[in-house]
Amino acid sequence: MSLLAGFTMGSSPTWRLVQVVVSINIGSHFMLYLDGVVDNLLPAAGTFLIKHYGSEEEGSRKWELMVSLRMYGLALGCLLSTFLSRRWGRKPQVLLGMVLNIVGVLLTSIIMLVPGGLAAAHLGRFVNGCGQGIVQTAGTVMLLELPPRRCRGTVLATMTVFACVGELLSMTISLEEILGNEARWPWAMAVPILVLIPSLLLLLRAPESPRYLFMEHRTDLAMASLDYYQSPTDAKKTISDMQAEMAHSDDVDLNANGGPTTKRRDSREDKEALLGHPVQSITPKSRMREPRFLRPLFVGCVLHSLVHLDDWLWISYSTHIFERHGFGVSAAQKASLVMSLPQSIMSIGLISIFEKFPRKTLLVFPTFVSAIIGAVSIFSLRFSAKDHSSVSLSSCLLPFLASIDLCMAGVAGESAFTIVPELFLYQDRILGTAMCGIAQSLFGGLLLNYLLSAINFFGTDKVLIPFVVGNVFYAFFTVVYVPETSMKSPQEVAELLERTFARRSSISGLVPDRLREIARRLLAKPGVSVAWQGIVLLSQLVICFLLINMALIAVTYVFPRASSILVVPDRHILRSAKPE
Repeated sequence: MSLLAGFTMGSSPTWRLVQVVVSINIGSHFMLYLDGVVDNLLPAAGTFLIKHYGSEEEGSRKWELMVSLRMYGLALGCLLSTFLSRRWGRKPQVLLGMVLNIVGVLLTSIIMLVPGGLAAAHLGRFVNGCGQGIVQTAGTVMLLELPPRRCRGTVLATMTVFACVGELLSMTISLEEILGNEARWPWAMAVPILVLIPSLLLLLRAPESPRYLFMEHRTDLAMASLDYYQSPTDAKKTISDMQAEMAHSDDVDLNANGGPTTKRRDSREDKEALLGHPVQSITPKSRMREPRFLRPLFVGCVLHSLVHLDDWLWISYSTHIFERHGFGVSAAQKASLVMSLPQSIMSIGLISIFEKFPRKTLLVFPTFVSAIIGAVSIFSLRFSAKDHSSVSLSSCLLPFLASIDLCMAGVAGESAFTIVPELFLYQDRILGTAMCGIAQSLFGGLLLNYLLSAINFFGTDKVLIPFVVGNVFYAFFTVVYVPETSMKSPQEVAELLERTFARRSSISGLVPDRLREIARRLLAKPGVSVAWQGIVLLSQLVICFLLINMALIAVTYVFPRASSILVVPDRHILRSAKPE
């Protein structure tokens, strides 16, 4: 520990910042390694699953559950972070998440070593999700607050880089020639231990976020933290930014010099006497009534939830998809590896020029390209279904198309993960980032919980249709609702969101004034607003379900005999159609 401390303290601020950024990313987005590895390990684990569950079908269902459990744990971890942030700040949460990550990996890796290994693996996946959710929420906010504004986007974009690197490493480690075979496949799930422990040791020596310390009136510690992470020139500009944010905060006092006073944060009586009305504490319940929180929350939840559409399909089940279309086990694993390589290279290369492009351009353009690639993949798979050879030319194109799709998803992911934390004001960052992470995790968990079954029942080409529709919707939503956040302060972003939603709400002029007044009075009654939020959420889910069904029904008019998508095919037909 002493050697590590000396090495850390003796380095430059830039190098110390890089170490902390890398360590946080390893505990959060690099852990997507665990999703890529379960994809490639499914063939190697097949015999083990059949032995314990009696059939390939039941084994696939249990494996599917284990895959999705990490997403549900991720949602819980994000939720826990909102409560821990009130007392713990940023860094302690990240340390807790790192410890949970280590525990989860150890539990998962003993799947074949102890009698209850399968239950331990399921629990381990859930614990891993909790750990990543905590690190992802608090760590994302730290990555937003540690660097100077000039390189903020680059630092946030590294999250997607580490996600791609984790996925690529998982595809490599789980090759049949390395660890992806019946004898060694559980060890592939233990590999993250090798980087999690050094990252935890580095984070133990790093200070808390300077912005958090400054907002908590711990000025001396904040200045020391700035010296640790930033050069003197950057630190001066950051102090100016922090003072502007503090002036905008709802629950702080400023002295004549623009800095924090020596008064305690709980001196509410003085504020109430000064303002002439009660001052409410900032709580999740109170923020849910604030438009300046709800606007970025709505935008962030959509951005987070749908940006992973292509990743969830290809990274989680690409090996299985390639097998279904004629590839052997080893060839399917190698195809998944080659598929992931360009995404990692492009994500790393984009870091150096990320700040030269608008965030929205890097989000909209790749998403439209992904939709086009998805459509081409659908027609390619339809054509290959008519080819009776073991591996048709169209099927061979599938890894190539998936690779391009993942490259586009990687570029869009870098932009989305940068935009979302930049949408929120200081007092809303942890809560907003956590709620966006919860929305993403729940959506991803439900998707992964049924995606493998959907691929087996309906076929890859039909499963791709909602993905294409989702990407088109995502691109249009970004154009309409997402503000440009590059090099802008949180206050400027809030103003842009306010103007955007003001333009979007102009349609309310079509509603008679009398009806609007009745609705306003109803929502003003105690308890009605909560019920109304539930009704709105339920109606959104129903609309999404109807849109998906409309898309499926529309397939019958595009493809011959596509109505079979609405009927679960006979299992015997599935088995006979599955390639050997």
